[in-house]
Amino acid sequence: MEELVKELREKTDLEGKTREIVSDLIGVSSTQIGRYHSISSNLPGELMDAFKQNKLNVSTAAELAGLNEKYQNEACKLLSEAGQVTLNAAKLLKAQQEQERYSSGR
Repeated sequence: MEELVKELREKTDLEGKTREIVSDLIGVSSTQIGRYHSISSNLPGELMDAFKQNKLNVSTAAELAGLNEKYQNEACKLLSEAGQVTLNAAKLLKAQQEQERYSSGR
């Protein structure tokens, strides 16, 4: 959808931010569009499969999409062991990642 809006912008006088135009066209908030973009760009295979099978909701998937590979792998382990990853578990993984980043001085 974003590519279509970009193409339309080149061929017409369509103005505005791509995310906002897509949001208006499909009736979803621009924040939600951003979440879906992050999920589609950053969620690895096993977690993406779980998202597509409705085993992860949008909030959880978006949280997991923001993790580095190490913590996404931890999420995959949780998924295979428990059959799900809750939003609280995803937030805990993110906090652990941030703590590790802070401790290493990055």
